[in-house]
Amino acid sequence: MIHLRNSFTETLKALDAAASIQGVLLTSEFAPKVFSAGLDFNEVDNATQEDFKDYWLMCEKMWKAWYGTQHTCGTPLAQHAPKRVGGTY
Repeated sequence: MIHLRNSFTETLKALDAAASIQGVLLTSEFAPKVFSAGLDFNEVDNATQEDFKDYWLMCEKMWKAWYGTQHTCGTPLAQHAPKRVGGTY
């Protein structure tokens, strides 16, 4: 996951530099089972304070790249609400 977060951050920076890119659409290859903001607390379950700090700073860098991009961004979500059995909402 560390490599994924670093690649994601670098890709966003490259997209920001590309004049031909007008927008970014983020999807998950794990869909529809999982989509997260990049956190996997199993990675830091027994981490030292220094390792946790490095992990958190890396996540922060990724979030800043996503929320700070100059492009229009979107994230399609499937099954965004639980299905109700036996009727409609």
